[in-house]
Amino acid sequence: MSRPKGLDFLNLMEQQGIHTNHQTYVWLLEGCLESGSLVDAKKLHGRILKFGFDGEHVISSQLLDVYATHGNFEDAVQLFDDFSHRRCSTSPE
Repeated sequence: MSRPKGLDFLNLMEQQGIHTNHQTYVWLLEGCLESGSLVDAKKLHGRILKFGFDGEHVISSQLLDVYATHGNFEDAVQLFDDFSHRRCSTSPE
């Protein structure tokens, strides 16, 4: 029997009414980093944006790591630029 993929597990959690938090996405992104699944990472990125976890530094950092490690430098740079812009625009002067 094959092991369920991270996104399958996330879907099961949602079906059971279990709420996710930022740590859920960190764990799932770690799985994408280990498995090399850039497709799953991009799907997770969409959910991260949808549910408002994109402001979590640890998630952005993990996502940046996944993109860069797997050679998706275009998305890594875009994510870095978005994150840097958001940090600069919200930093106290």
